[in-house]
Amino acid sequence: MRMDKLTNALQQALGDAQSLAVGRNHSMIEPAHLLSAFLNQSRGAITPLLRKTGANLVALKSSVTDALAKVPVLADTAGDVQGSQALGRLLNRADKLSQDRGDAFISNDIVLLAMVEKNSPLSRMMVDAGIIETALKTAIEQVRGSDSVQSADAEEHRQALEKYT
Repeated sequence: MRMDKLTNALQQALGDAQSLAVGRNHSMIEPAHLLSAFLNQSRGAITPLLRKTGANLVALKSSVTDALAKVPVLADTAGDVQGSQALGRLLNRADKLSQDRGDAFISNDIVLLAMVEKNSPLSRMMVDAGIIETALKTAIEQVRGSDSVQSADAEEHRQALEKYT
């Protein structure tokens, strides 16, 4: 995965996911670490997007916490944490979805869409929280309109009026 194809917001979320994994003594960054990072971003667009789908955010956060508790803990990771194969597959799927949409960069909303797909390790958790793929696609379209992601900072510019007023 080329890091220069990720939006700034996605790079920040991956950094937060890595920090979470290090703090919990996990040797790998799993998709659940990334979803937790999305849900905990103070100015992120993911929580408002999930609200548009009617998601039960309390149930989702609880499921993520449960999933993270099941990740094996190492006595000493020495800070050597890398992305898991599942995370790599998730990001590759998001890359494909981004290309299909004509995006030049992979954004958080498309990674979230990859998380809800039936082949994702997070799919069951997402569905149990009331997040349905078609509803998420609709919410993404409402937020994006006809815009595609053509710059690394595109997510910061999206819905700027709503964020700051």
